[in-house]
Amino acid sequence: MNIVSIYPYPFDEQLRHDHNVTIIRKNKIFSSEDSKLKGYKTDEASNFPVRSLFLGFKELNLTPNKIDFWIFPTPKKKMNMELCKKFFVEFLKCTKNSEIKSFVSNRVIFIKHHDAHIYTAFYSSPFYNADILSIDAGGDHGDSRRMLWGKINKKKFRKLGETFNK
Repeated sequence: MNIVSIYPYPFDEQLRHDHNVTIIRKNKIFSSEDSKLKGYKTDEASNFPVRSLFLGFKELNLTPNKIDFWIFPTPKKKMNMELCKKFFVEFLKCTKNSEIKSFVSNRVIFIKHHDAHIYTAFYSSPFYNADILSIDAGGDHGDSRRMLWGKINKKKFRKLGETFNK
C-alpha cells in the first residue's frame, strides 16, 4: 500500500505551519519539510510542499497514480471539487476528470491536526499501548484544539481530554 500525507491542505490559506510530506511505500518511509529544501519557511508561490512531494516520489520510485490513499488535515472550508480536479487530474495526473468524485470519496482522507500528531507518534513507536499527549500552538483551521490527551490500547485511541484556543 502506498500512502501520501500532505500538510497543509493545498486549498486552505494556511501559512503558519511547516509544509511537509510523508510517503509510505511498503516498509519504506520518506518524510520531508519543504523549508529544509528551500532554506526558508513560507513561499507565496506554493501553498503546499511540492518540492518534498516530488522528491519523495523520486526517492521511492513512485508516481502519483500509484498512491492508494491521500491524507490531508481537515480543511477550514468545504472541499471544492473543481480545485480537486486541478490538483489530482491536471497537476498530479493521478485520475481522470470523469472519475474525480469516486477518486476523492475512496482515496482522500481528512484527519484532524492533533489526531495526526497522536497517530504519528504512536505508530512510529514500538509500543502496543500508551498514554499519549499532543500539545502545540493550536492546531490549524480545521482543528482548533491546543491540546489533546488519551490512551491508545490495541491501536484504538480513547480521548480523555482536550483544550481549545479561545
